[in-house]
Amino acid sequence: MKKFKIFKLTLVAMIVTASFGCVCSQNIQPLKTAELVYQYELTKTAFCSDGSDRARNGIPRFAGTMVAKGITYKNYQYVSYFEKDGSVVVARRNVLKPNSWEKTSVPNYTMKLHDRHRKIAIGISEGDGVIHLAFDHHNTPVLNYARTAVGVASNPEKVAWDDTVFKYVPNLDIPENTGEVTYPSFFSLAGTGDMIIYWRTGGAEGGEMNLAHYSSTTHDWAFIGQISSENGHYNGMYGSRGPYHAGFNSDAEGNIHLAWLWREREALRGG
Repeated sequence: MKKFKIFKLTLVAMIVTASFGCVCSQNIQPLKTAELVYQYELTKTAFCSDGSDRARNGIPRFAGTMVAKGITYKNYQYVSYFEKDGSVVVARRNVLKPNSWEKTSVPNYTMKLHDRHRKIAIGISEGDGVIHLAFDHHNTPVLNYARTAVGVASNPEKVAWDDTVFKYVPNLDIPENTGEVTYPSFFSLAGTGDMIIYWRTGGAEGGEMNLAHYSSTTHDWAFIGQISSENGHYNGMYGSRGPYHAGFNSDAEGNIHLAWLWREREALRGG
């Protein structure tokens, strides 16, 4: 497997206390606006968290709509979201045929927990045309992952969009323990056709960043490793912190560039 260099760009996390009063309006510039040229309602029954499964002292937490994710490749758009029944749906359309939406879902998988953290990530490895999904995580002991066969995104017009498209493959089919998973996301590697997946293990106050690499040649995942540590010397009142990344990028030499900040306990509990 190709080795990737990890570069750290140090960011400073600041906790700011502010008071709010009136705002002078004379220097406010109008916001830029965009014209809505197309709108289509994919569903009227998307999953909405009531926050009950993460309630604290009887008060619901993490309630609200579950965010859908989309991606465009070779004139096809793909949108993934949770339906009310907990199914993981992926809709697609040919952008040249605006209302040509088709839907499929991940077989034999249902999300039942009401927790808005449990979002979906979608990515395409351009080297082999595989569509990748990661879904339903918040300190979850399994990395819930599904993928298509090779070439599905490369030749979409030849693929029947039915419930055989995606296959559920827990933990990326790697031998390593993926830990308790939160916030998985996919990032393409420039010039390779490959991609990486990021996920956090542990909680907000003591999590760690992890990466795995997908080869579009072998069509397999390989664990890169844990790339952060909460250990070290820093000025934190509670001696606890967790990473939140600000994005990944890669260059022509195969280096992965990563920026993040540390979220300390003061920010979580108000001091």
